[in-house]
Amino acid sequence: MRLSERKIIDIIAILLGVVFLLSGFMKAMDAAAFSDLMGKYGYEWFGYAAPLIILFEVLLGLALFTRYKIRLAALMSGLFLVSVTAVFTYGLLVHDITDCGCFGNLSPTMNRTPWILYVRNTILMLMSLVLLKWGDENKVDGKIALCAVIVFCSVCYMTGFSFRGAKVMTLQSKPKPFEPILVQDSPLYEIFQPHADSTYLVFAFSYTCPHCRNSIGNVEQYESMGVVDKVYGFAIEDPDNEKKFYQLFNPTFTITNISFSTMTKVTNNLPVVYMIHGDTIIKQMYGDVISASFFIK
Repeated sequence: MRLSERKIIDIIAILLGVVFLLSGFMKAMDAAAFSDLMGKYGYEWFGYAAPLIILFEVLLGLALFTRYKIRLAALMSGLFLVSVTAVFTYGLLVHDITDCGCFGNLSPTMNRTPWILYVRNTILMLMSLVLLKWGDENKVDGKIALCAVIVFCSVCYMTGFSFRGAKVMTLQSKPKPFEPILVQDSPLYEIFQPHADSTYLVFAFSYTCPHCRNSIGNVEQYESMGVVDKVYGFAIEDPDNEKKFYQLFNPTFTITNISFSTMTKVTNNLPVVYMIHGDTIIKQMYGDVISASFFIK
């Protein structure tokens, strides 16, 4: 291979590596949002794979950028691009998802129409194919390897921190046992004041949370089956995703939008339901809402 051709191959490897590094880095800044987006594909477990995808992209980017195991990295990048393009196509056709989330919060700007993603991914696939056929492995010295380790560890920390701080995921895996409490003495009073002669179920949720969406049908049962007199929903205000939510669901209960800051004053766990008898919260449940049939005597 001539020197000029070698330079072109190196430039392709660096560019492809930068794309994967940028993609992983931008998603790592808000792994929770990327997880929520993945949850929209209809599979609850899919959202939990978000950190693994982010770290895989960063590893690929580092390998390509340094030209370490270049042909293996090129093969993996090609297969990854084919896979994510297929998944996006499924989301576009089945769930009307137009944001691939490829570059985190930059995705809506970089993907105003789906065809942009297809053009970009096709170019990246061709670059991977070129590297797979003509790429030459580069020896990585100690300093470069140390820098790569530092970058990867930094992204690991960012991903874990932003994923753990998810707005729409349960932050407490084992909430403390709940003791009945007056509504007026609880944070819930910030958004809801009940009548003393009725029973209620209050559902606090997010429009994008997979667990919240899975619970909509069961939440509606509590009123239709007579377990409570009235169901009220309170959601984090999110105009774009609210519209998409109502395109998918037709909830029978009243939903009121509140700000994220107000929601955090009420609870740090979503979804959560409060069962209220008169002026007292008698039960609090986190995560997927169980069927109302379990409360029918």
